[in-house]
Amino acid sequence: MENISDMKVKVKEEPAWKRVLEIEVDASVVDQELDQVVKEFRRRLVLPGFRKGHVPEDLAKRHLGDDLEGEVLRRVLPNAFEEAIRKAELKPIGDPQVKNLRFAPGEPLKFTATVEVMPEVEIKEYDGLKLTREQAEITDEDVNRVLDQLREQHADLEEVSRPAQGGDVLTIGYWEVENGPSPEKESPSEMNLTLGSEHTPESFNKELMGSVVGDMKKIPLTYPPDYQDQELAGTTREIHVTLRKIQEKIWPPLEPALAQKILGNEESTVEDLKSRVRLNLEVEARMRSIQTLENNMVQRLLELNPFEVPQGLVENTLDRILADAKNEENPLPPDEESRLREAYRSSVEHRYRTDILVEAVGRQEEIQVSEEDLAKEIEAFAEQEGKKPSQIKANLKREGNLDRLRQDLFRRRVIDRLVEKADVTVTKAGEEKA
Repeated sequence: MENISDMKVKVKEEPAWKRVLEIEVDASVVDQELDQVVKEFRRRLVLPGFRKGHVPEDLAKRHLGDDLEGEVLRRVLPNAFEEAIRKAELKPIGDPQVKNLRFAPGEPLKFTATVEVMPEVEIKEYDGLKLTREQAEITDEDVNRVLDQLREQHADLEEVSRPAQGGDVLTIGYWEVENGPSPEKESPSEMNLTLGSEHTPESFNKELMGSVVGDMKKIPLTYPPDYQDQELAGTTREIHVTLRKIQEKIWPPLEPALAQKILGNEESTVEDLKSRVRLNLEVEARMRSIQTLENNMVQRLLELNPFEVPQGLVENTLDRILADAKNEENPLPPDEESRLREAYRSSVEHRYRTDILVEAVGRQEEIQVSEEDLAKEIEAFAEQEGKKPSQIKANLKREGNLDRLRQDLFRRRVIDRLVEKADVTVTKAGEEKA
């Protein structure tokens, strides 16, 4: 489209993330496109008394009617917007909102296009930011608790005839009934559950404690409000339960044989197992401590550097979340859609605020991820997976995750730089902070 680069563009900044472009396309460009539309239409138009392609121009325009204006706008507007974006050096998020459209043959085409952009903010007060990292101290009780968990995981099950007690594995037959036929007329489902476990509904723990094989119970089961099946969410159903089998967990003794089995080494001792457990707990505690420090640091910087988030970006993300939460078989009522949208809004906004903060610090600190950096990261993954780097890279490309890996590496470097520049005091958990 000739001469469109000569159009006039004015840019107004509203919030930090919104730009309003006032665009004016020269009349000659519009008239040229109008002539082209009429010319193409005349080639196809057939009217009585005229050969194909020889219908007079005025008559062809009358036949086109309002469609002529619509077709011209359909061709000119996108190109004009793209050129305006290029001139203004903007990278818009999402589609533009076009308003104030003025168009008439022989006159310039004028319109405004409102777009959202990622705000370029400046992050301050991160150099010397005072932070505290709490490091949990691993005690003998912590180690013993994990050892007990390992013993339970390697326990044998032995069927018993006594009443059920905490820790037993129960086999039950059950029927879920709501104004339906009596349970005796239905084929029961069967499942195993651990009595007293946090994963077992509390009503089951209460009613089945002390039961014996053959006992039948009617147990109320209340489903949580966010249960995936919307028909059951927030409701209470009566469950008919028959206790079919009780099995006791026989824990293995804490002996070298168990240590050897867990560590996979025939020479391992109980002390070796304890040392490994303690080391793992210390590493986990340190990782949690660092993660908490980083989260607190980001939150503090967001408080010190308030800025707005593009709301169109937030709304589009919320739309995708709601689309994933519903389908044709499981539609969401309007009030539930509204509730979910508001429930997720703050976390979506926080995620984008964090992304903008990371990008800004990376720009200010001139942090980059080179192809060599990316190659080293891929080599590390390949070594862990026992594969060739070329295989890992090909998989990442095929799954569209190569840019995500680059962004993750960039984010890691920015967070590390922020921690380096912060004034961090390390304390033991529970100690009074300095």
